[in-house]
Amino acid sequence: MARVERARLDRPTCKFKKSSGDFCRRSVSEREDLCWQHARSWSHRWRSLTRNQAVSFIVAALGLAITVLLAVITFIPRITVTPSDPADPSNPFSASFTITNTSFVPYPLEQCGVMLYPGDISTEPMPFNPPKVYDMDTVIARGFTKKEWMGHTLRMDEKFTITIEDILHLHHQPPYLPTKLSGADIAIVVGFRPWFFPWY
Repeated sequence: MARVERARLDRPTCKFKKSSGDFCRRSVSEREDLCWQHARSWSHRWRSLTRNQAVSFIVAALGLAITVLLAVITFIPRITVTPSDPADPSNPFSASFTITNTSFVPYPLEQCGVMLYPGDISTEPMPFNPPKVYDMDTVIARGFTKKEWMGHTLRMDEKFTITIEDILHLHHQPPYLPTKLSGADIAIVVGFRPWFFPWY
């Protein structure tokens, strides 16, 4: 016990003098005279920490960062796009796409809308001949949309479904020969106004 008490008395402590006349006596590292609370700069505060204090500070900071990250992930709006099997097996474009609000927070997502961005489309035996005029209402930055695809309000777990067959047709123009889709690269992009940005 005598050795332990002596070790405690020999341990460096803060030399800050309180208004009562007593010293702070909080443990500090051997490199500093003032503890983290009374040091005048952040660099001196960090250097004043003992090994145990530094470890406790790092663990607390990591715990706070993980908590904030989990909270942010929880509140981030989530939208999923789920394709279905084609209604007509011979026409892959007859598949439908269901847009669902899968957020964890029970707040509605306003102004949900869908844009279709067709990329490379390959067909055989005839090459794909895109229609000169799409059956659509809006063209934005080479993307296509329709009125019924826009302006939805989705509450938690609510959904709506779109089909792209009326925009992309395999037999849209002459000579109307039987055409088989061999590959397609299309993007379904969903936009919405997050609940935490009411002015967006």
